[in-house]
Amino acid sequence: MSCQPASLLVAVLTLALGVGATTAIFSIVDAVLLRALPYPGPDQLDLMFNVRRDGQTQSWASPTGTSPSTPATTRCSEMAGNTFHNLTLTGAGEPSIVNAADVTPEIFSVLRARPLAGRLLVPEDGKPGAADVAVVSEDLWRSCFGSNPNLVGQSIPLGGAKPNRQIT
Repeated sequence: MSCQPASLLVAVLTLALGVGATTAIFSIVDAVLLRALPYPGPDQLDLMFNVRRDGQTQSWASPTGTSPSTPATTRCSEMAGNTFHNLTLTGAGEPSIVNAADVTPEIFSVLRARPLAGRLLVPEDGKPGAADVAVVSEDLWRSCFGSNPNLVGQSIPLGGAKPNRQIT
């Protein structure tokens, strides 16, 4: 029984595609579902999402010590929220689109985050009429601002709903 080269090639390509697709799907499932969140006490965090009709996603995070079946309002010791969107950063070289989030000041204490420089948001930052402030991620600080140690306290122009924010 002889095997045609074309049939062998089709079989090898089919097997390679199957292995590649399985590996890709497992990588996604592992990263999204199987690994713990990159925060202290991830088993004590509840994440709630709301996707509005306009497609904007809002989420809330809360540490909890009870079962997920308990209503969130009775089991949460803290709660924080955020809304994700894109803004155009125009103050650091070429304009670029950056992922941004409007957050409640409590988000950093809920996630137990600490700043590398400057300060995090305080309750006064979340009050109506408060000045706009921004907390810049380490990745953005390195990639767009060249790890500038003097960035704290400067204003950066962001195109979008709230155009100018001051780095805290």
